[in-house]
Amino acid sequence: MLVHLTTLNHEILRSEILRVTILMSFFLFLAVYVAIWAVVSPIEFTILFKNKVSAWSPSTFLLVIAGYYFLLRLFLCAREKKELIIPKGLQFLTLFLETSIPTLFLCILAQFHEPVYVLLSSRILLYFVFIILSALTLDIRLCFFTGLVAALEYNALGFYFFTINHLPNLEPYVYSTEQLITRGMIFFAGGCVTAFVTARIKQGFYEAFKEAKEREEIAQIFGRQVSPEVVNMLLSQGKTAVSEAKFVCVMFLDIRNFTTYSENKKPQEVVNYLNQMFNFMIEIINKHHGIINKFLGDGFMAVFGAPISGDNDTNNAVKAAEEILIQIEKEIANGTIPNTRIGIGLHCGIVVTGNVGTKRRQEYTIIGDVVNLASRIEQLNKTYMSQLLISEDVHLGLKDKRGELLGDITVHGRHQPIKIYRLK
Repeated sequence: MLVHLTTLNHEILRSEILRVTILMSFFLFLAVYVAIWAVVSPIEFTILFKNKVSAWSPSTFLLVIAGYYFLLRLFLCAREKKELIIPKGLQFLTLFLETSIPTLFLCILAQFHEPVYVLLSSRILLYFVFIILSALTLDIRLCFFTGLVAALEYNALGFYFFTINHLPNLEPYVYSTEQLITRGMIFFAGGCVTAFVTARIKQGFYEAFKEAKEREEIAQIFGRQVSPEVVNMLLSQGKTAVSEAKFVCVMFLDIRNFTTYSENKKPQEVVNYLNQMFNFMIEIINKHHGIINKFLGDGFMAVFGAPISGDNDTNNAVKAAEEILIQIEKEIANGTIPNTRIGIGLHCGIVVTGNVGTKRRQEYTIIGDVVNLASRIEQLNKTYMSQLLISEDVHLGLKDKRGELLGDITVHGRHQPIKIYRLK
Protein backbone atom coordinates (compact mmCIF):
# COMPACT_ATOMS: atom_id res chain seq x y z
CA MET A 1 0.00 0.00 0.00
CA LEU A 2 1.35 3.43 -0.95
CA VAL A 3 1.37 5.92 1.91
CA HIS A 4 1.62 9.55 0.91
CA LEU A 5 3.70 12.17 2.66
CA THR A 6 2.52 14.45 5.40
CA THR A 7 4.49 17.64 5.99
CA LEU A 8 6.52 16.03 8.77
CA ASN A 9 7.15 12.84 6.77
CA HIS A 10 8.37 15.02 3.93
CA GLU A 11 10.97 16.59 6.22
CA ILE A 12 11.99 13.12 7.43
CA LEU A 13 12.48 11.99 3.83
CA ARG A 14 14.56 15.08 3.05
CA SER A 15 16.66 14.37 6.14
CA GLU A 16 17.22 10.79 4.95
CA ILE A 17 18.28 12.07 1.52
CA LEU A 18 20.79 14.32 3.28
CA ARG A 19 22.14 11.35 5.28
CA VAL A 20 22.62 9.28 2.13
CA THR A 21 24.24 12.23 0.34
CA ILE A 22 26.74 12.67 3.18
CA LEU A 23 27.67 8.97 3.11
CA MET A 24 27.99 9.00 -0.68
CA SER A 25 30.34 11.99 -0.46
CA PHE A 26 32.24 10.36 2.39
CA PHE A 27 33.02 7.20 0.42
CA LEU A 28 33.87 9.19 -2.69
CA PHE A 29 36.38 11.11 -0.57
CA LEU A 30 37.79 7.85 0.83
CA ALA A 31 38.14 6.43 -2.68
CA VAL A 32 40.10 9.47 -3.84
CA TYR A 33 42.16 9.52 -0.64
CA VAL A 34 43.13 5.83 -0.92
CA ALA A 35 43.98 6.22 -4.62
CA ILE A 36 46.27 9.17 -3.89
CA TRP A 37 47.81 7.31 -0.95
CA ALA A 38 48.53 4.27 -3.15
CA VAL A 39 50.37 6.51 -5.62
CA VAL A 40 52.19 8.75 -3.15
CA SER A 41 53.11 6.04 -0.59
CA PRO A 42 53.29 2.76 -2.52
CA ILE A 43 55.52 1.12 0.12
CA GLU A 44 53.02 1.69 2.93
CA PHE A 45 50.22 0.50 0.66
CA THR A 46 52.16 -2.67 -0.14
CA ILE A 47 52.81 -3.33 3.56
CA LEU A 48 49.13 -2.89 4.42
CA PHE A 49 47.93 -5.36 1.81
CA LYS A 50 51.02 -7.65 1.75
CA ASN A 51 51.49 -7.00 -1.96
CA LYS A 52 48.42 -9.16 -2.67
CA VAL A 53 46.09 -6.38 -3.85
CA SER A 54 46.43 -4.07 -6.84
CA ALA A 55 46.77 -0.36 -6.18
CA TRP A 56 43.29 0.39 -7.55
CA SER A 57 41.30 -2.40 -5.90
CA PRO A 58 40.54 -0.59 -2.59
CA SER A 59 39.50 2.60 -4.42
CA THR A 60 37.30 0.60 -6.77
CA PHE A 61 35.65 -1.11 -3.80
CA LEU A 62 34.97 2.26 -2.16
CA LEU A 63 33.56 3.61 -5.43
CA VAL A 64 31.15 0.66 -5.56
CA ILE A 65 29.89 1.61 -2.10
CA ALA A 66 29.56 5.25 -3.20
CA GLY A 67 27.63 4.01 -6.25
CA TYR A 68 25.27 2.13 -3.95
CA TYR A 69 24.53 5.36 -2.10
CA PHE A 70 24.08 7.19 -5.40
CA LEU A 71 21.42 4.70 -6.50
CA LEU A 72 19.78 4.84 -3.06
CA ARG A 73 19.67 8.62 -3.32
CA LEU A 74 17.99 8.41 -6.73
CA PHE A 75 15.40 6.05 -5.25
CA LEU A 76 14.68 8.40 -2.33
CA CYS A 77 14.46 11.45 -4.59
CA ALA A 78 11.97 9.61 -6.80
CA ARG A 79 9.81 8.83 -3.76
CA GLU A 80 10.01 12.44 -2.67
CA LYS A 81 8.85 13.56 -6.11
CA LYS A 82 5.91 11.14 -5.93
CA GLU A 83 5.27 12.20 -2.31
CA LEU A 84 5.66 8.68 -0.94
CA ILE A 85 7.18 7.76 2.42
CA ILE A 86 10.07 5.33 2.89
CA PRO A 87 8.96 1.81 3.88
CA LYS A 88 10.13 1.24 7.46
CA GLY A 89 11.33 -2.28 6.67
CA LEU A 90 13.53 -0.89 3.91
CA GLN A 91 15.09 1.56 6.36
CA PHE A 92 15.98 -1.22 8.80
CA LEU A 93 17.46 -3.32 5.98
CA THR A 94 19.44 -0.37 4.62
CA LEU A 95 20.90 0.51 8.01
CA PHE A 96 21.78 -3.13 8.68
CA LEU A 97 23.70 -3.36 5.40
CA GLU A 98 25.40 -0.01 5.97
CA THR A 99 26.45 -0.76 9.54
CA SER A 100 27.90 -4.04 8.25
CA ILE A 101 30.33 -2.15 5.98
CA PRO A 102 32.90 -1.58 8.79
CA THR A 103 32.56 -5.26 9.71
CA LEU A 104 33.31 -6.18 6.10
CA PHE A 105 36.36 -3.90 6.12
CA LEU A 106 37.66 -5.60 9.28
CA CYS A 107 37.15 -9.05 7.75
CA ILE A 108 39.10 -8.03 4.64
CA LEU A 109 41.99 -6.53 6.63
CA ALA A 110 42.10 -9.65 8.82
CA GLN A 111 43.16 -11.59 5.72
CA PHE A 112 46.41 -9.60 5.64
CA HIS A 113 47.16 -8.96 9.32
CA GLU A 114 46.77 -10.51 12.73
CA PRO A 115 42.98 -10.28 13.37
CA VAL A 116 43.52 -9.04 16.92
CA TYR A 117 45.47 -6.04 15.67
CA VAL A 118 42.72 -5.33 13.15
CA LEU A 119 40.15 -5.25 15.94
CA LEU A 120 42.31 -2.73 17.80
CA SER A 121 42.97 -0.51 14.77
CA SER A 122 41.41 2.88 14.06
CA ARG A 123 39.19 1.26 11.39
CA ILE A 124 36.68 0.29 14.09
CA LEU A 125 35.86 4.00 14.48
CA LEU A 126 34.08 3.79 11.14
CA TYR A 127 31.11 2.32 13.03
CA PHE A 128 30.57 5.72 14.65
CA VAL A 129 30.10 7.39 11.26
CA PHE A 130 26.99 5.28 10.66
CA ILE A 131 25.81 5.52 14.28
CA ILE A 132 26.02 9.32 14.34
CA LEU A 133 24.42 9.78 10.92
CA SER A 134 21.51 7.52 11.93
CA ALA A 135 20.23 10.61 13.78
CA LEU A 136 19.18 11.99 10.39
CA THR A 137 16.61 9.19 10.06
CA LEU A 138 14.70 11.01 12.84
CA ASP A 139 13.65 7.62 14.23
CA ILE A 140 14.97 6.56 17.66
CA ARG A 141 14.32 2.89 16.84
CA LEU A 142 16.70 3.08 13.89
CA CYS A 143 19.33 4.77 16.07
CA PHE A 144 19.09 2.02 18.71
CA PHE A 145 19.16 -0.57 15.92
CA THR A 146 22.30 0.88 14.34
CA GLY A 147 24.16 0.94 17.68
CA LEU A 148 23.00 -2.61 18.44
CA VAL A 149 24.09 -3.97 15.04
CA ALA A 150 27.52 -2.33 15.41
CA ALA A 151 27.97 -3.79 18.92
CA LEU A 152 26.81 -7.30 18.01
CA GLU A 153 28.82 -7.52 14.79
CA TYR A 154 31.99 -6.22 16.43
CA ASN A 155 31.65 -8.62 19.38
CA ALA A 156 30.73 -11.54 17.13
CA LEU A 157 33.77 -10.87 14.96
CA GLY A 158 35.99 -10.55 18.03
CA PHE A 159 34.82 -13.82 19.60
CA TYR A 160 35.23 -15.56 16.25
CA PHE A 161 38.83 -14.38 16.03
CA PHE A 162 39.32 -15.54 19.63
CA THR A 163 38.39 -19.09 18.72
CA ILE A 164 40.15 -19.59 15.39
CA ASN A 165 43.30 -17.51 15.68
CA HIS A 166 46.42 -17.59 17.76
CA LEU A 167 46.35 -14.60 20.11
CA PRO A 168 49.53 -12.56 20.41
CA ASN A 169 51.01 -11.99 23.81
CA LEU A 170 49.11 -8.82 24.75
CA GLU A 171 48.29 -7.28 28.08
CA PRO A 172 44.74 -8.19 29.21
CA TYR A 173 44.10 -4.46 29.56
CA VAL A 174 44.64 -4.11 25.82
CA TYR A 175 42.87 -7.20 24.58
CA SER A 176 40.59 -9.50 26.54
CA THR A 177 37.00 -10.68 26.56
CA GLU A 178 36.10 -7.87 28.94
CA GLN A 179 37.76 -5.28 26.68
CA LEU A 180 36.00 -6.70 23.64
CA ILE A 181 32.59 -6.50 25.30
CA THR A 182 33.35 -2.98 26.56
CA ARG A 183 34.07 -1.75 23.05
CA GLY A 184 30.83 -3.29 21.84
CA MET A 185 28.93 -1.62 24.69
CA ILE A 186 30.46 1.71 23.72
CA PHE A 187 29.08 1.28 20.20
CA PHE A 188 25.64 0.49 21.63
CA ALA A 189 25.90 3.44 24.02
CA GLY A 190 26.67 5.61 21.00
CA GLY A 191 23.42 4.42 19.43
CA CYS A 192 21.54 5.24 22.66
CA VAL A 193 23.00 8.75 22.83
CA THR A 194 22.18 9.28 19.16
CA ALA A 195 18.62 8.11 19.83
CA PHE A 196 18.30 10.66 22.64
CA VAL A 197 19.56 13.45 20.38
CA THR A 198 17.22 12.28 17.63
CA ALA A 199 14.26 12.36 20.02
CA ARG A 200 15.07 15.96 20.89
CA ILE A 201 15.45 16.91 17.23
CA LYS A 202 12.18 15.22 16.30
CA GLN A 203 10.37 16.89 19.20
CA GLY A 204 11.67 20.19 17.88
CA PHE A 205 10.26 19.33 14.46
CA TYR A 206 6.88 18.45 15.98
CA GLU A 207 6.73 21.69 17.94
CA ALA A 208 7.81 23.75 14.93
CA PHE A 209 5.20 22.14 12.68
CA LYS A 210 2.54 22.47 15.38
CA GLU A 211 3.27 26.17 15.77
CA ALA A 212 3.35 26.66 11.99
CA LYS A 213 -0.03 24.95 11.71
CA GLU A 214 -1.48 27.07 14.51
CA ARG A 215 -0.12 30.22 12.86
CA GLU A 216 -1.71 29.16 9.58
CA GLU A 217 -5.03 28.59 11.34
CA ILE A 218 -4.82 32.02 12.94
CA ALA A 219 -4.00 33.61 9.58
CA GLN A 220 -6.92 31.76 8.00
CA ILE A 221 -9.38 32.76 10.72
CA PHE A 222 -8.31 36.34 11.41
CA GLY A 223 -6.84 37.20 8.03
CA ARG A 224 -3.22 37.52 6.99
CA GLN A 225 -3.15 41.13 8.14
CA VAL A 226 -2.87 40.08 11.79
CA SER A 227 0.33 41.43 13.33
CA PRO A 228 3.00 38.97 14.52
CA GLU A 229 2.52 40.30 18.07
CA VAL A 230 -1.17 39.30 18.05
CA VAL A 231 -0.30 35.88 16.63
CA ASN A 232 2.30 35.30 19.34
CA MET A 233 -0.14 36.32 22.07
CA LEU A 234 -2.78 33.95 20.72
CA LEU A 235 -0.24 31.12 20.59
CA SER A 236 0.97 31.81 24.12
CA GLN A 237 -2.61 31.76 25.41
CA GLY A 238 -3.27 28.49 23.62
CA LYS A 239 -6.41 29.68 21.86
CA THR A 240 -7.46 31.02 18.52
CA ALA A 241 -11.09 32.11 18.42
CA VAL A 242 -13.13 31.00 21.40
CA SER A 243 -16.68 32.34 21.26
CA GLU A 244 -17.03 34.95 24.01
CA ALA A 245 -18.47 38.33 24.92
CA LYS A 246 -15.86 41.10 24.80
CA PHE A 247 -15.64 44.85 25.06
CA VAL A 248 -14.30 46.18 21.76
CA CYS A 249 -14.02 49.32 19.72
CA VAL A 250 -15.10 48.89 16.11
CA MET A 251 -13.78 51.03 13.26
CA PHE A 252 -15.34 51.37 9.82
CA LEU A 253 -13.28 53.11 7.15
CA ASP A 254 -14.39 54.07 3.66
CA ILE A 255 -12.50 55.80 0.84
CA ARG A 256 -14.61 58.64 -0.51
CA ASN A 257 -15.47 59.00 -4.22
CA PHE A 258 -13.75 55.75 -5.05
CA THR A 259 -16.28 54.87 -7.76
CA THR A 260 -15.64 58.19 -9.50
CA TYR A 261 -11.88 57.70 -9.22
CA SER A 262 -11.96 54.21 -10.71
CA GLU A 263 -14.21 55.04 -13.69
CA ASN A 264 -11.39 56.16 -15.98
CA LYS A 265 -8.62 54.03 -14.52
CA LYS A 266 -7.26 50.69 -15.63
CA PRO A 267 -7.95 47.77 -13.27
CA GLN A 268 -4.27 47.50 -12.34
CA GLU A 269 -4.13 51.21 -11.49
CA VAL A 270 -7.13 50.81 -9.20
CA VAL A 271 -5.58 47.80 -7.47
CA ASN A 272 -2.26 49.63 -7.04
CA TYR A 273 -4.06 52.60 -5.50
CA LEU A 274 -5.91 50.42 -3.01
CA ASN A 275 -2.72 48.57 -2.12
CA GLN A 276 -0.89 51.85 -1.50
CA MET A 277 -3.69 52.98 0.79
CA PHE A 278 -4.19 49.72 2.64
CA ASN A 279 -0.48 49.03 3.15
CA PHE A 280 0.10 51.89 5.58
CA MET A 281 -3.40 51.64 7.04
CA ILE A 282 -2.86 47.99 8.00
CA GLU A 283 0.50 48.84 9.56
CA ILE A 284 -1.10 51.58 11.64
CA ILE A 285 -3.96 49.32 12.76
CA ASN A 286 -1.46 46.64 13.81
CA LYS A 287 0.72 49.22 15.54
CA HIS A 288 -2.20 50.19 17.77
CA HIS A 289 -3.12 46.58 18.60
CA GLY A 290 -6.08 46.21 16.26
CA ILE A 291 -6.87 43.73 13.52
CA ILE A 292 -8.53 44.07 10.13
CA ASN A 293 -11.65 41.96 10.46
CA LYS A 294 -12.76 42.23 6.83
CA PHE A 295 -12.15 44.27 3.71
CA LEU A 296 -15.19 45.95 2.19
CA GLY A 297 -14.09 46.81 -1.34
CA ASP A 298 -12.89 50.40 -0.92
CA GLY A 299 -12.76 50.19 2.87
CA PHE A 300 -12.55 47.85 5.80
CA MET A 301 -13.79 47.01 9.27
CA ALA A 302 -11.21 46.88 12.05
CA VAL A 303 -11.63 45.85 15.66
CA PHE A 304 -9.67 46.80 18.78
CA GLY A 305 -9.99 44.51 21.80
CA ALA A 306 -10.57 41.18 20.09
CA PRO A 307 -9.29 38.55 20.00
CA ILE A 308 -6.73 40.13 22.38
CA SER A 309 -7.76 42.93 24.73
CA GLY A 310 -5.38 45.87 25.08
CA ASP A 311 -4.78 48.38 27.84
CA ASN A 312 -7.19 50.92 26.37
CA ASP A 313 -8.81 49.70 23.19
CA THR A 314 -10.92 52.84 22.73
CA ASN A 315 -7.89 55.14 22.87
CA ASN A 316 -5.98 52.77 20.59
CA ALA A 317 -8.73 52.96 17.98
CA VAL A 318 -8.86 56.77 18.08
CA LYS A 319 -5.07 57.05 17.86
CA ALA A 320 -5.04 54.68 14.88
CA ALA A 321 -7.78 56.68 13.12
CA GLU A 322 -5.98 59.98 13.66
CA GLU A 323 -2.65 58.55 12.52
CA ILE A 324 -4.27 57.21 9.34
CA LEU A 325 -5.59 60.69 8.54
CA ILE A 326 -2.17 62.25 9.18
CA GLN A 327 -0.45 59.64 7.00
CA ILE A 328 -2.90 60.24 4.15
CA GLU A 329 -1.99 63.95 4.19
CA LYS A 330 1.71 63.02 4.04
CA GLU A 331 1.15 60.61 1.15
CA ILE A 332 -0.77 63.27 -0.77
CA ALA A 333 1.97 65.86 -0.12
CA ASN A 334 4.61 63.40 -1.34
CA GLY A 335 2.62 62.66 -4.49
CA THR A 336 2.35 58.97 -3.63
CA ILE A 337 -1.45 59.02 -3.87
CA PRO A 338 -3.91 61.45 -5.48
CA ASN A 339 -5.99 63.82 -3.37
CA THR A 340 -8.01 61.47 -1.19
CA ARG A 341 -10.62 61.81 1.53
CA ILE A 342 -11.86 59.05 3.77
CA GLY A 343 -14.58 58.54 6.35
CA ILE A 344 -14.02 56.79 9.68
CA GLY A 345 -16.65 55.85 12.24
CA LEU A 346 -15.92 54.52 15.75
CA HIS A 347 -18.19 52.95 18.34
CA CYS A 348 -17.46 50.72 21.33
CA GLY A 349 -19.36 48.25 23.48
CA ILE A 350 -19.96 44.59 24.21
CA VAL A 351 -20.04 42.18 21.26
CA VAL A 352 -19.99 38.43 20.75
CA THR A 353 -16.90 37.11 18.96
CA GLY A 354 -16.30 33.71 17.46
CA ASN A 355 -15.75 31.58 14.39
CA VAL A 356 -18.33 31.28 11.65
CA GLY A 357 -17.99 28.78 8.81
CA THR A 358 -16.81 25.25 8.22
CA LYS A 359 -13.53 23.46 8.94
CA ARG A 360 -12.36 24.30 5.44
CA ARG A 361 -13.22 27.99 5.62
CA GLN A 362 -13.69 29.88 8.86
CA GLU A 363 -13.90 33.57 9.58
CA TYR A 364 -13.54 35.43 12.85
CA THR A 365 -16.79 37.36 13.24
CA ILE A 366 -17.85 40.23 15.48
CA ILE A 367 -21.59 40.15 16.18
CA GLY A 368 -23.59 42.85 17.90
CA ASP A 369 -25.27 46.23 17.63
CA VAL A 370 -21.87 47.88 18.13
CA VAL A 371 -20.85 46.83 14.62
CA ASN A 372 -24.01 48.16 13.00
CA LEU A 373 -23.80 51.48 14.83
CA ALA A 374 -20.12 51.97 13.95
CA SER A 375 -21.05 51.48 10.29
CA ARG A 376 -23.90 54.01 10.55
CA ILE A 377 -21.61 56.55 12.25
CA GLU A 378 -19.08 56.21 9.42
CA GLN A 379 -21.83 57.00 6.90
CA LEU A 380 -22.65 60.23 8.77
CA ASN A 381 -19.31 61.63 7.60
CA LYS A 382 -20.95 62.30 4.24
CA THR A 383 -23.62 64.41 5.90
CA TYR A 384 -21.26 66.46 8.06
CA MET A 385 -18.39 66.66 5.52
CA SER A 386 -16.13 65.15 8.18
CA GLN A 387 -13.53 62.37 8.17
CA LEU A 388 -13.63 61.05 11.73
CA LEU A 389 -16.76 60.67 13.84
CA ILE A 390 -17.08 58.86 17.16
CA SER A 391 -19.94 57.89 19.44
CA GLU A 392 -20.46 59.21 22.96
CA ASP A 393 -19.24 55.89 24.39
CA VAL A 394 -15.93 56.30 22.56
CA HIS A 395 -15.68 59.93 23.65
CA LEU A 396 -16.14 58.94 27.30
CA GLY A 397 -13.18 56.59 26.95
CA LEU A 398 -10.83 59.35 25.79
CA LYS A 399 -8.47 60.71 28.39
CA ASP A 400 -8.58 64.31 27.12
CA LYS A 401 -12.27 64.27 26.08
CA ARG A 402 -11.45 66.14 22.86
CA GLY A 403 -13.83 66.51 19.95
CA GLU A 404 -16.71 68.70 18.75
CA LEU A 405 -20.20 67.63 19.84
CA LEU A 406 -22.49 67.60 16.82
CA GLY A 407 -25.57 67.03 18.97
CA ASP A 408 -28.11 64.28 19.46
CA ILE A 409 -28.39 62.65 16.06
CA THR A 410 -30.87 60.05 14.92
CA VAL A 411 -29.01 57.22 13.25
CA HIS A 412 -30.67 55.05 10.62
CA GLY A 413 -32.01 51.88 12.20
CA ARG A 414 -32.23 53.27 15.76
CA HIS A 415 -35.20 54.90 17.49
CA GLN A 416 -33.25 56.89 20.08
CA PRO A 417 -30.84 59.64 19.01
CA ILE A 418 -27.20 59.39 20.11
CA LYS A 419 -24.49 61.96 20.72
CA ILE A 420 -21.90 62.14 17.96
CA TYR A 421 -18.51 63.84 18.19
CA ARG A 422 -16.34 65.06 15.34
CA LEU A 423 -12.58 64.72 15.72
CA LYS A 424 -11.59 65.62 12.15
